[in-house]
Amino acid sequence: MAVRTWLGTRFGAYNESMDWDTGVPQDGDSVVMDNAANCTMVSDELDVELVGFDMTGYTGTFAMGSNGIDVDGPVTLDGTITGSGATI
Repeated sequence: MAVRTWLGTRFGAYNESMDWDTGVPQDGDSVVMDNAANCTMVSDELDVELVGFDMTGYTGTFAMGSNGIDVDGPVTLDGTITGSGATI
């Protein structure tokens, strides 16, 4: 289990390891998004099971498309979240 922090400084894509401090979140990880960098999830590629999801202080846009994230733990949402059939 790792805590993955969103940087969003390269491509702005959730599935791009260079946009995270220690790589793309995997099952069992926690996610922290606390900056202004927009994040886009692409084409139903993600079905991840996280243990925490924290967007405290996030001022960017998290565009989920129709992807889903399962969080079995604490969730704090902030910023703008968009989606078409997306689930958290």
